[in-house]
Amino acid sequence: MEIKLDDSGNPIEEKRDPFSDRKQYTSEPEPIPPTKSSPSKTKPQRSNPLVLYIVGLALAAGGSCLYLFYIKPNMATAKQSKSWPSVKGKVLDVDIDRTGSGDDVSYKIHATYTYNVNGKDYRSDRLVIGPTTSHNSRFTARSVAKEKGLVTGNSVTVYFDPDNPRYATLTTGVGIGLYVFLAASAIMAIIGVIILFFRIKALFTSRPSYN
Repeated sequence: MEIKLDDSGNPIEEKRDPFSDRKQYTSEPEPIPPTKSSPSKTKPQRSNPLVLYIVGLALAAGGSCLYLFYIKPNMATAKQSKSWPSVKGKVLDVDIDRTGSGDDVSYKIHATYTYNVNGKDYRSDRLVIGPTTSHNSRFTARSVAKEKGLVTGNSVTVYFDPDNPRYATLTTGVGIGLYVFLAASAIMAIIGVIILFFRIKALFTSRPSYN
């Protein structure tokens, strides 16, 4: 260590900066060591195959039952009605029925009429064989009713089943409503069969092989 002397030969005492030994701090924060994220314990949810079986079976069975128990017999009756005898009847009452709620609202014509077969009076409200046509507004439904002569007190032509005069209609033949129902039942049945086919196929392909 070198000692410095002044002009008189006395050692010179060095003044030490009290701040020289201070640790220099920077404004940058110390890096934080990365932490290992624990793997997620939640497993991805898988669709329940039993639910798909039930949905497929319900669609296939629903479409088939709709065709067998409603569409098919009504279509047969509608075709036969073209050869039914007719008599004059009288409209007793006409009303517009509102169905649905919210944005899904439709209006249907409801008319009651009376007619006489072999001296016996009958009453019916069947306008067509099968579902009645729906309209998007009450005004449209009333206009269609007037075009068809469905006004209280008006005379109408009534077609009746000769084997069962109580069964009558104002329109013969297959109406558009039955064709709409036929298409809907076919779509339901096809979608149901497709779901069942792929579920059964997946069941067999997922089995382990022991070869």
